[in-house]
Amino acid sequence: MKKEYIVMFFFLVCFKLSLCQRNIRIVQEKTNPYEMVHCGDSVINKLYSFIRKERGDSVNAGIWIRHILMEDKANNYQFVEGIYRFKLMGPTTRFYYFIYTLKDGVQIIKDYSVENLLTEVMQYFKRNKASLNEKKELDYLGIIIENLKNRDVDGDYEILKMKSPTH
Repeated sequence: MKKEYIVMFFFLVCFKLSLCQRNIRIVQEKTNPYEMVHCGDSVINKLYSFIRKERGDSVNAGIWIRHILMEDKANNYQFVEGIYRFKLMGPTTRFYYFIYTLKDGVQIIKDYSVENLLTEVMQYFKRNKASLNEKKELDYLGIIIENLKNRDVDGDYEILKMKSPTH
C-alpha cells in the first residue's frame, strides 16, 4: 500500500513539473523580444546585403525577423508566405519590411518614409497580381499601417531620434 502512494505521489509531482515547464515556456515565448523567424541562409544573406547597402558599411550584428501577421506565434517561427519586419539587432537601427511568396521569393520594401513605403508596396501588388489576392493585399496594408503607427513604441531608432529634443 505504501508503494502505491509513493508511485502516485511521484506521478503527481512529475505531472505538476511538466505543467510548470509548459507554462514557463509559454511565458518566455510571450516576453522574449529576440525570438524570430527561422529563415534560410539565402534570405538572411539577401537581408544582410540590403542592410550593408543602406548603411554603407559592414554589418556586425544579427538580424531580427518577425512575421508581422503571425504575432501570436501560431506558425512556430517557421518561414512561410507573408509580410515580415526586420532590423539589425541593436539600439540604433531602423525597421524594414519584406514580402515573401513562393512564386516571387523575397521582395524587400526599400523605402522607409510612410508615403514612399506605401507607394512601393502598392507597386509590388501591381507587379505581382498572381501571387497575392485582394484579401492578402488588404491584410498586408493593414498590418503595415498598424506597424507604422507603433514605430515609436516598438523602439524604431529613426522615429525616436526625430522625437528626441537633442536632434
